[in-house]
Amino acid sequence: MNTWGGDMHELRADGLLIVGDEASPDHEPPIIGVSACGNDHGKELCCRTGYALQEAAKQLEAYSWFFVLDDDVYVNVHNARQALLYRDPDDLIALGIPSCGPEDAAGFCGGAGYIISQASLRKIMARSGEAFQSDLMGNLVGGAYGLVWDDLSISGVLKRNGVHLEQLDGLYGWQLDNSQELEDGYASAIMATDPLPITFHYVTSRQNEMLVFCPDSYNACL
Repeated sequence: MNTWGGDMHELRADGLLIVGDEASPDHEPPIIGVSACGNDHGKELCCRTGYALQEAAKQLEAYSWFFVLDDDVYVNVHNARQALLYRDPDDLIALGIPSCGPEDAAGFCGGAGYIISQASLRKIMARSGEAFQSDLMGNLVGGAYGLVWDDLSISGVLKRNGVHLEQLDGLYGWQLDNSQELEDGYASAIMATDPLPITFHYVTSRQNEMLVFCPDSYNACL
């Protein structure tokens, strides 16, 4: 909220919906709590993500696109808008990095973020929010050691509803270097024009604050 999130909330050109395991009604914007889900990074995260999409669907007619993000992701909102200019929110599409998971259940690498079109969100919620949640939690995608993944599980719901998962360039789902600062690993990505950088995952608080100054000049970050 001290960087890109605060700008979005203040300008109100886009909506910002925050969902967590505990409610915080005094936060701006309020944090919607779904304590019934729990707070682990497996099945309970799948549950929370499902409820987040149900909350987003309550504003379905207000927005053309719905961007699902973790809380440790930096977003260049301007570049995200640019990437969507020539795409149609009436298409059954979702955009991200659709190359994670086992071959028979491949889906989005969710840490980079993924964007669901208005038509796609409408389709997966067509019967009801409860039916969507039941489908999600009844078909969780997992792997070794009993782990399940919310990004692959949501991808499964999208695909079962005829939504096409498409690659969106400019999403960085993994750290580009191991520093707490922004070193050369980020330089080419930050200053790129093709593709424009949209998200950086696993950013620290320090990096998040520095990234605010980077789109115009990488040197401003150093």
